[in-house]
Amino acid sequence: MLQSQVPPPGDRVATSGGNTKNRWLPPSILSGTPLGPVGATRTKWSSIFWNEAVGFLFMIAMSWLTELLRIPHYLFGQPFAPNWHRAALRTFVVLLVWLWVYLVTKRLLKRLHYLEEILRVCGWCRRVRHDDKWMTIEEYFGTQLATRTSHDICPECLEKQLKEME
Repeated sequence: MLQSQVPPPGDRVATSGGNTKNRWLPPSILSGTPLGPVGATRTKWSSIFWNEAVGFLFMIAMSWLTELLRIPHYLFGQPFAPNWHRAALRTFVVLLVWLWVYLVTKRLLKRLHYLEEILRVCGWCRRVRHDDKWMTIEEYFGTQLATRTSHDICPECLEKQLKEME
């Protein structure tokens, strides 16, 4: 459901047994399970890049070892004539693919890191989710930002409150 299509918080539906539940919320949200990976760090990024590097270097090494150790001759009984140009071309193609995979992975990890930095706020009670714990905005600012908080009223809310009081 798109954000603009989200029904108001009071939109509930009765279920068997008289219980009510939000009919549009997925079970993962209702149960409190995390919506995505939490806590990706630069060290995890480097391990991802190292795993990619090992995989692509293995492919390059196998390309050269195929020519050096005459693997097609032993496996398939083919007559063997080393073709170093073929190994160099394979290496070039693998390096191009490796570059493309590296750039795409880097872009995806940057996007993931950006999304993980978004502060999740409950649309109903305005509490903040941090490290799988829901806390008030005041608690969050006090523990995470070492900032004291106070309450005030904005001009628009002040006008609304004054109109309601009249």
